[in-house]
Amino acid sequence: MKGVVSWFAGVSMLCMLASNSRAESGKVDFLAEKLGVSPAVMERSELRKQRYYAQPISTEIVNEQQAGADIFFRLGLMPKAIRVADIVYASHTSTP
Repeated sequence: MKGVVSWFAGVSMLCMLASNSRAESGKVDFLAEKLGVSPAVMERSELRKQRYYAQPISTEIVNEQQAGADIFFRLGLMPKAIRVADIVYASHTSTP
């Protein structure tokens, strides 16, 4: 079962990259025209950028951050204790 889940995750990533590739092509053409450079130069510039695929902050990450904040407070590196879950942005679709 784990292999199937991994396979679907890989397919999902490939679909996302293919979709991004089509969107990138349109963006490259648009920017090249607006900036007065060739699409090849613009494409090379866009390909050099670091891409970040942001993910929602999980409960596990919040707990790890809370442990760190607790240690900092106990060591006197923070003036007051904080509750990380109260600070993390949570949309209506995700909960920390």
